[in-house]
Formats: sequence, C-alpha cells, structure tokens
Amino acid sequence: MTTETQKKEVLGRVTLLGVRLSFADIWKPKTLKRDDGSESDPKFSANFLIPKEGDLMAVYKGKKMPIMKALKAAKMDAIGKKLGAEKAQELKIRANNYCCKDGDEENYYGYAGQYYVSTNNSKKPVIKGRDKRNLSEQDGIVYSGCYVNAIVTLWYQPAGTKGGNAVPHAVYGSLEAVQFVRKGEAFGAPGVDDDDFEDLTDEDDDIGDDDTPDDDDDDDML
Repeated sequence: MTTETQKKEVLGRVTLLGVRLSFADIWKPKTLKRDDGSESDPKFSANFLIPKEGDLMAVYKGKKMPIMKALKAAKMDAIGKKLGAEKAQELKIRANNYCCKDGDEENYYGYAGQYYVSTNNSKKPVIKGRDKRNLSEQDGIVYSGCYVNAIVTLWYQPAGTKGGNAVPHAVYGSLEAVQFVRKGEAFGAPGVDDDDFEDLTDEDDDIGDDDTPDDDDDDDML
C-alpha cells in the first residue's frame, strides 16, 4: 500500500553511485553543433565514467545492484514503457544511439578502460554536497574529475521523423541531479614532466655563433 509520503517511482530513473564526473556543463547550458551544422537548443550536460573492471553499484527501483545491471534494467523499462516488455527485449539499439557508451572508442583522457553515461537536460540539474546542501559554481566543489552520485533518467525515442529528418530508435539519458562524493584529479591537459625534453648537455652549444644578418637585410623584414 502506497502513502503520500512515499516517493513516486519513475521508470528508467537510476542513481549511479561513486561515478567520475566528466565534461561537466552543469552550471550554464551550452549549445551543441549538429552534424548538419545547425545548433541545438542550450542544454546542461555531463558524462559519468564507470570502470569496466570495477564493482560500482547503482540504485534502481529502490534496489541496490551492480551499475551495469541497473542501466540495462532501466533501458528495458524505458523501451517497454512505450512498446511493451516483449518488444523491448527484441528491439536492438545501436551503440551510437544508446547513452551508455564504450570509453575505449573515444580519444578522451581518462576514458580508457571505462564505460560512460552521456546525459543532458534543458532543465538545470540539482547539485548537492555530501551534506545535501545546494552547491553553486562559486563553491568550486563539483568539477570534471571529481567523484559523484548522479541521478539520471533513461528514456526511449522511437524511430520516425523530426523536423523533416529521420530519427533512429534510441535510448538517451536525462541529467537530473549530482551529489559530490569525493575529490579526484581534475580533467584537463596532462602535466609536463622532465621526460618531455631531451638532455642537451652533451651537444655543442653554438648559440651566439650564428651569422648576423647584414643591415641591408632589414628592409626585407616588413
């Protein structure tokens, strides 16, 4: 028996636990350029990394389970909500049309050996701290590279046409909320170390022995 105080269950909504945040456009919406050169409406977005060899968990429909199992169940429910459970089992979604992707197929730092969930939403996500207080960008606590809990909703798009263009069967991820869990190395360009330079101490130092251009050559440098 349900009561008014119980939370309404949303099919396809998953809480990912301890995932790593990447491409965190969670404070200001950004437009995305489509293949045809046009731009999308501004959206908030984020990716969440899942180690392939890890044992991360998720919560789906009130039950804690392995994260990939939860995502698969949410995917089936998202499709089944529109097509029915039997057709959901039969329908094949292409990898590039599913929000859970293979990081080894990307050329992004930190994505090797990972799966990742790609999400976006036109509505700003809820951003919380460990103590559940609301966070702002100025707090500097949530950033690309830190570890978070994330609430995402998987939803099914049936094949058809949109704006005169064909759209495929797809399951996308809606970004709902993010909670900071712990710090992690911030994503960005890798640092520079000593091995990036060669040892030049054994080479002849001819600096300063170069011929000096004649004064007449100055007119050529305009």
